[in-house]
Amino acid sequence: MTGVAESSSRVPCHRTLVAPTTRTRPTLTTTAAASADTLWLTFPPMMLLFLDKPFGLTLVYGVLGSAFMPFLAITLMLLLNSKRIERDGRSGWLSNTLLGASSALFLVLLVSDLVERFG
Repeated sequence: MTGVAESSSRVPCHRTLVAPTTRTRPTLTTTAAASADTLWLTFPPMMLLFLDKPFGLTLVYGVLGSAFMPFLAITLMLLLNSKRIERDGRSGWLSNTLLGASSALFLVLLVSDLVERFG
């Protein structure tokens, strides 16, 4: 006598089995932030290039870079010294001093650059 598994394999199946759908997370290149970053890195330089002002491009990115670096250093200091990080993983006095000095330096450079250009 044949078992159930053997006999069921011979019976034609009229229902189609569909694999359950799984929700996939978006990849880094498909997020809205990645699209905005791509647009930001592509169109302003091309516009300045077509307006025959390529030197303006270096000025714009210099000012934006001097504004971004203190933000990055301060954010790192806040995140790496938070209570959510284990005590062994937190920043020490040397990295905090260097991050504080770099953010102060870049803030001074940002202010002096803006005063020189606009004021």
